[in-house]
Amino acid sequence: MAGEPRPPTPEELAEQPWHALRVDEVREQLGSGDDGLGDDAVQARRRRYGPNRLPQRKRPGIAVIVARQLKDPLIYILAIAALVSLAIGNLASALFIGAVLLVNTAIGAFQEWRAEGSAEALQEVMRLRAQVIRGGRRREVDSQELVPGDFVLIEAGGGCRPTSV
Repeated sequence: MAGEPRPPTPEELAEQPWHALRVDEVREQLGSGDDGLGDDAVQARRRRYGPNRLPQRKRPGIAVIVARQLKDPLIYILAIAALVSLAIGNLASALFIGAVLLVNTAIGAFQEWRAEGSAEALQEVMRLRAQVIRGGRRREVDSQELVPGDFVLIEAGGGCRPTSV
C-alpha cells in the first residue's frame, strides 16, 4: 500500500538496537498499529522472515560421534600403552587394552547417539506459547509464529502489558 513504511530486511532487524528505541519509534519502523498486526500482515511477514526459531543444527552421524569419543586424552594414553605392549611382545596386554578401547568407544558413542536423539525429541515436544495482540484481540500463538511487529504480552507477577517484538 502507498504510504506504508517499507518493512525492514532481516539484516536491518538484526542490526537495529530495538531496546534503545521508544515504543512509538518501534511501532513506526515495524509498521504496527495500536491494535497489533492484522492477519494479512502476519502472513506477509511470516513469508518474508520465516518462522521465529533458531537454526536447527544437523544431527551428527555415527562416524562423527565415534570420532568425538576418540578425542579423549585418556584414549591416547591407552592407545600408546597398547602399542608399547605390542612392541615389547606382550600380545595379551595389547589385545586387552584394545578391547577396552573398543568397548569404551562403543558405549560412549551409543550413549551420545541416544542423548542426541532424546534432545531432538524434547525440542519437538516442548513448544512455547505467547500471548499477542493481533487485530485488536488477545490471542495465544506458538512462539514460532511470532513475527516482527507483533505485540507480545509479558506477564510479571500478575499483570500484562503490551510490548513490540
